[in-house]
Amino acid sequence: MRKVCGLAVLALAVTGIAILAMGEDVIPTPRTYQTADGVVYLYDNNAGMSQSGLVVIFTDTATIDIQNVTAFGGTAVTSVVQLGSRTARIDVSLVPGGTLQIFVPTGVTIAWALFIP
Repeated sequence: MRKVCGLAVLALAVTGIAILAMGEDVIPTPRTYQTADGVVYLYDNNAGMSQSGLVVIFTDTATIDIQNVTAFGGTAVTSVVQLGSRTARIDVSLVPGGTLQIFVPTGVTIAWALFIP
């Protein structure tokens, strides 16, 4: 049991270091545009490789509807799965240089996002 826990902690540490090393490629900084009904977030895939999705964390309880997510440079969005009251996973195949657009209504803010290779 001790070996399993040690290996799990080691794997987590290596994953964390890899994510930090990739920086902007995995943890994108969105461009945002205010509209009359809410905010449009644009996440660019600058990683140089395809991404299979994006995990978003909201500042408060919120949900995303699949009709409010659009991919430019990849396949259509296949699903939006709520992982918790403040977290969602967006499944999409996004090519290098592609952009994922997410519209959220007024009062909802995306605090953080992470591409899933």
